[in-house]
Amino acid sequence: MKLKIGITDTASRYENYPAWIKGGSADIEIIRLSHSENNAHEVETCQGVVFSGGVDIHPKLYGRSDISYPGSPDKFDTKRDEFELEVFRQCRIHQKPVLGICRGMQLINVALGGSLYLDLETVGKEDHTRHGLTDGIHEVTLIKNTQLFEISKEICGTVNSAHHQAVNKIAPSLKISAYSPDRVAEAAEYTEPDGKHWLLLVQWHPERLHHNDPGNPLESEIRKAFLEVCKS
Repeated sequence: MKLKIGITDTASRYENYPAWIKGGSADIEIIRLSHSENNAHEVETCQGVVFSGGVDIHPKLYGRSDISYPGSPDKFDTKRDEFELEVFRQCRIHQKPVLGICRGMQLINVALGGSLYLDLETVGKEDHTRHGLTDGIHEVTLIKNTQLFEISKEICGTVNSAHHQAVNKIAPSLKISAYSPDRVAEAAEYTEPDGKHWLLLVQWHPERLHHNDPGNPLESEIRKAFLEVCKS
């Protein structure tokens, strides 16, 4: 029987996510979870769900009224926001493994009661954005005794970067498991995972890191761990 993995839809480079997750395997089927299809109910049939990157989440979801700020989109996709919040709710109900990537990390932090920086450079952080077709590159430091450290077996590593927002207040049920040199949260997971579904959130893009740095454990080992828990 094929492994079914749900991946939330995005208007930006969606095809990278299925290609990375499948890795050429005929035994993995991708379910495209999209507000246009209104198919959040299909989470129940999936063995795991990936939350993809994309446009900024509407600030009202974390208590901000600002909608015009450096890097803000011309138009927010509130239907996508609402749909993905429902997808995450279904993941929690049905105890589905979750991998959140970039916007996915931010959305889940917000869903669990956290907040975001509207723009990193505005609050004195480094430029983490993508320039043209080229992702930024920087180091990350992993926190020992975290799930991410156990998965990667790395205390530091190199990741790509294509975002201008990031976690500000971490959600009460989450802990940060990796930082950039300027102390931006680069990964998060449940503080107390017992009794909860498997969850890993990363601010970088492992689905693109795969092309530029194949074998990087912050790409390959994350994919492996996610698929292993989905199979189990």
